[in-house]
Amino acid sequence: MGCFAGRVLLGLCLLVSCCGAYSQIDIDVGIEGRALVISGFQDEHNVFKALEAGAQGYVYKLEEDDKIIDAIDYILQGGAPISPIIARLMLKKFKAPEVKAFDIEPLTEKQQDILLYVSQGFTSREIAEKLGISYYTVTTHIKNIYEKLQVNSRAEAIYEARKMGLID
Repeated sequence: MGCFAGRVLLGLCLLVSCCGAYSQIDIDVGIEGRALVISGFQDEHNVFKALEAGAQGYVYKLEEDDKIIDAIDYILQGGAPISPIIARLMLKKFKAPEVKAFDIEPLTEKQQDILLYVSQGFTSREIAEKLGISYYTVTTHIKNIYEKLQVNSRAEAIYEARKMGLID
């Protein structure tokens, strides 16, 4: 049991760090304890190790006193307080990687030409006439473009190609 700014902490769970390895120490006072880390560490390793060890919240200790007190109140109400700087770190960690043009198998020159015509609204027959190749060759190239861009339609192919800078 402890007292902090007029708030009584009835459950106590400490997360102890020694050389970056967190271990949980529970002090049984008859109710479920909640763990809140208040730390000066804001690196990925320490944050995720603390959360893996059972912390329900992580607050950067250089936050304003009122924010730390609010975090304690919030965790006692069942919340999971996270400092904005820690939340940004977590969001960055789980952000999906952007697909770049060099992440895909490069399109051949002919595929690039066909993709350009597709983006201009030409049908496969019209593209075949313009390039002097068969309709079936054009459809095969389009199928291969879909595969390389990992899409299923002309609209998706155009969207992804523009996003990757393959066409204007």
